[in-house]
Amino acid sequence: MYKMIIIGAGPSGISLAAELISDGVPSDQILVLEKAEEKSFIMRTLYPAQKMVTANFKGLNPVANGVMKFYDCYKDDALTVLDETIKKYNINVNFKSEALRVEKKEDRFVVTSKSGTFESELVAIGIGIFGRPNKPDYKIPPALIKKCQYDITSTNIENEKVCVVGGGDSAAEYVKHLVDENNNLFLSSREVDLSYMNPQNRDDIIEMDKAQKMKLLAGSNIVSLEETDEGQIRVNLKEFDPEHVVVDRMVFALGGTTPSNFLKVMGIDLDNDRPKIDDHFESEQVPGLFVVGDLAVKKNGGAIIVAFNTSEAAKNRIMQKYVKN
Repeated sequence: MYKMIIIGAGPSGISLAAELISDGVPSDQILVLEKAEEKSFIMRTLYPAQKMVTANFKGLNPVANGVMKFYDCYKDDALTVLDETIKKYNINVNFKSEALRVEKKEDRFVVTSKSGTFESELVAIGIGIFGRPNKPDYKIPPALIKKCQYDITSTNIENEKVCVVGGGDSAAEYVKHLVDENNNLFLSSREVDLSYMNPQNRDDIIEMDKAQKMKLLAGSNIVSLEETDEGQIRVNLKEFDPEHVVVDRMVFALGGTTPSNFLKVMGIDLDNDRPKIDDHFESEQVPGLFVVGDLAVKKNGGAIIVAFNTSEAAKNRIMQKYVKN
């Protein structure tokens, strides 16, 4: 039986394992389960290689409290930091091991995964806020499905007309990357003032629009998509002439859904999509069950150092309540 099973091999899951091992919990008593083939699947698949991974953003400037430090760097460098942490602390990660069910049985948890069933004294959920990408509320015609995507890494996009849909930082990063790849870009955002973007991304998008490097459709609402006779996509908007928005590809950056059903089945209640947890990120309903990372601080999430600090706070509770005593 393990001391701790951690679900998710992203920044919060890896940092929690490192925190516990650093404080004396043997590495062979900790198991990390990751549903993807590699760690940090969201960062790996949704971020372009040139994307700057920021330690802090959205006006957040926390100081890292634990053993892991992080500074602004490119995607590959960020992944290297996590690789080196796994090696340094000899963290045991089972990949392609999606957790299917977590049950509390008296003094232990039983975790059923695609790679087997495991038992532990404690469990931590570090799976992030995206259960799956959000899809648009209008129907995508079957003939256009292959031309619509939710990331920019699964297909090499160059020299195309592209419409990016979204008003957050991911949408801004997608636009900047796609412009660099010589694409002709539209950005459709429902937010007139781009208030969901961090200040730097907002300024970049406005300047790119002014310089005619892309076309910003602020305050726009897409009604439908239709295929043209030439096989392109006509984007029908309430506010703009659709004849001018005809593209080869759509890229959606609409965020993701909180894996609420997974949490509810474990007995964790939600309040406005945020799990009910205390200041040390332990479930109020299920003692010994912790939630760390973006999922634990959704309203203020997104900063890697914030994720690290949730792990450090959870570790302090674990060591005081479940290990040293």
